[in-house]
Amino acid sequence: MEKKKVKGILPQIRRPMIIYVVLIVVVMSLFLIYYNTFMYIINSFQNVEKLSREAVDLLEDYHALKHLCVYWDEHAGEMNLCYEEDALLAKETQLRVGLPEMGNLQMVSNEEFDHFTDAEKKLFAEVSYGWLCEQFDRMKRNYDPVFIFSFTIREDNVLHFQVTGAKDEEKRISEGGEIFELGYDVNYVEGTYSTLDKYRAGEPQAEDFIERMLESMDEERVHAYLPVVMDGETICYVGVAEEWRMLLTDGVVVSAVVTAFSVIGFMILGSWVINKIRRLVIVPLYQTQEIIHNYENNKSAKEAVEALQKIRTDNETEELAGSFSGMVGELERYIENVRKVTAEKDRIETELNVAAKIQADLLPRIFPPYPDRKEFELYAIMDPAKEVGGDFYDFFLIDDDHIGLVIADVAGKGVPAALFMVISRTMLKNRAQVGGSPAEILADVNDQLCEGNEEEMFVTVWFAIIELSTGKGVSVNAGHEHPILKRKNGDYEMITYRHGMALAIMQGIPIPEREFVLEPGDRIFVYTDGAPEANNANNELYGTDRLLMALNQAADQPSRELMQSVRASIDAFAGDMEQFDDTTMLEFRYFGPQG
Repeated sequence: MEKKKVKGILPQIRRPMIIYVVLIVVVMSLFLIYYNTFMYIINSFQNVEKLSREAVDLLEDYHALKHLCVYWDEHAGEMNLCYEEDALLAKETQLRVGLPEMGNLQMVSNEEFDHFTDAEKKLFAEVSYGWLCEQFDRMKRNYDPVFIFSFTIREDNVLHFQVTGAKDEEKRISEGGEIFELGYDVNYVEGTYSTLDKYRAGEPQAEDFIERMLESMDEERVHAYLPVVMDGETICYVGVAEEWRMLLTDGVVVSAVVTAFSVIGFMILGSWVINKIRRLVIVPLYQTQEIIHNYENNKSAKEAVEALQKIRTDNETEELAGSFSGMVGELERYIENVRKVTAEKDRIETELNVAAKIQADLLPRIFPPYPDRKEFELYAIMDPAKEVGGDFYDFFLIDDDHIGLVIADVAGKGVPAALFMVISRTMLKNRAQVGGSPAEILADVNDQLCEGNEEEMFVTVWFAIIELSTGKGVSVNAGHEHPILKRKNGDYEMITYRHGMALAIMQGIPIPEREFVLEPGDRIFVYTDGAPEANNANNELYGTDRLLMALNQAADQPSRELMQSVRASIDAFAGDMEQFDDTTMLEFRYFGPQG
């Protein structure tokens, strides 16, 4: 038969890994751009709101602000504006010489301002304006907004600039710069900024931060407008703006850098992982495959065993090679025993006996198997019939807290069933040591058994993994007999539920799982069909009812004595009738984490 051409493992791993890396990098880049932009806009709006509140507080500190705003709007062209600290101090000194009784500039009231002379009003307005601009300048240097200013709006929607902030390198409009100073007017179009329009109309502002931010954005900046209110009257408004559009460029640059490093990192990591997989998995599998192929051709078991024993990886592939080595050795011993008895009269019976012995030798027979573990008691027996069968049981610690329990029955009799039993047991145990749920383990074993199964053999399996610290377990039943459960203070009862399909019949079959919890003192009893199908001279079957009766009669005994009582009950029922199926039984008794 021509062998099916299979794909290499490395190409199967490499292609999806490259796709995943590309997808991860693209998604990461898009996310970084979106996230950085969004967070920058939020931070910008928080800053402009904070800065606008600070500016409002500065303006509201001036008790005469109402009359000052009117004076600034009406006499902007007459005022001699200055922004240097020394010049402002000189002007303030000049003002105080004329008004020696005046205290802090901020404490001057509207009424006091009205009693100033025209010259004093002009000088007071100039000094107050200068100091406010100096404080707005400080805020602009510290927070670096695009604009920070106060303004009034006439009924004809003409916006009058008043106090503005500028950094050291910026010049106000009167000096040929771009920062608007007192007296500069612009037309305001209603609807440009919803928050400002709401303040003017006396409407409440949006309480939600994001909604308020969206109302204050345009294509390049975020804005914050607040009214300056004194004695219930809006005197003027404060406006602050900050750029956010430039973040798109910054985000693309940052994302490009992150993407580049991510690609390099993923390439290095991917190369390392692939090389590690190749060295620890692929190469040993290729070596094992080559050794098995050579063994198929030259039938030299010694050469195959020696080659398999040289594979050292300290992982499951080494165990697999060891399992094949043991299988080859067992097969070689079996074949050698067959050769020795071919010349004898009872050749067939001897051959089956040798196979049965090999089969029995593969099963664990030392009890208790884990004398230092106090959480459970475990005992199992297999009584082979005259013909070689495919029954087997197994148990093994997957890790320090989980134990796997297996009982299975290969369909058929004779050497093929025994060999299929060896392969099934080896595959199941090795796959269970890799990890995964019982359903995943049996699904993988099923797919492997289906490959090259030209004899169309199959095996029924009950398999469970129990967590020793909690008693929680998960079981799968692939066409096997129903398990029997005994609670601590109850009787043995059969747990019936819908089975899955037996293994090696069809690839990709679903294998349902069933969860259970064992309390201290609970017992699980599993068996093959050789027990309930034992027959007597009247051609009657022993049946599950007699099996449950025998179990409950010995329910208080340890597992070893209980198993012997059940076996004695079956033997007494069968009498001298020759049985044609193995009788295999296993019981797990749970004592809890404290034993």
